[in-house]
Amino acid sequence: MTRDILDSSNPYHDAYDLFLNGYLFKKQRLNKNGINWLCKIKSCPGSVTLSKKDEKKVGFIDHNFDVSHKVFTELDQAGNKFKTDIKIRCESECSLSAGQNFLDEQIKIAESTGISYQDLALAIPKYSSIKPALQKRKKRGCPKLAKNLRELLIPMEYTKTANEDNHQIYNNKNKILVFWSPSQLEVYLKQLTGILMEHLGQPPGTTISFI
Repeated sequence: MTRDILDSSNPYHDAYDLFLNGYLFKKQRLNKNGINWLCKIKSCPGSVTLSKKDEKKVGFIDHNFDVSHKVFTELDQAGNKFKTDIKIRCESECSLSAGQNFLDEQIKIAESTGISYQDLALAIPKYSSIKPALQKRKKRGCPKLAKNLRELLIPMEYTKTANEDNHQIYNNKNKILVFWSPSQLEVYLKQLTGILMEHLGQPPGTTISFI
């Protein structure tokens, strides 16, 4: 368990669980010296408290086995780790599609656990079933869209061409009119003029004005 997990101020939605003696615990409460984890089986009072200082167990309440408990197997652990990692990756690597992240994490979990793809298919959810959730996660890591062109902020490296021309042309109100550099626009107008002259049957060199 890492220190950033222990110090997290988001005890219910950070996707981390504690695995102990074959059962899963969810983070329930943080205090000054430790963190309390509660059994994930509904109505079970089982819990464990770990010290923040050295992560040693300082408190334990046994499970109520009158309530049905399913032992968390190695395959279940792999599936749980996959779901945790894919959620985190979709938020932190929003430049990649959710589908690409899904495939990459499948390969990674298979290589790290040695479990066959056939067995992993039993523990890993189908992409179609979690695609909407992953896409929502991706949106969290992406900057918010501008409401209008005046609010549109473009990084400097994307505002110039290879010839160091400005890539946008503004009007007198500082509003972007077109994503073209002046030299690109000049080339386009020359080409457009040639096409119009040919269409109108005018000789080369005829002057034309755009209003």
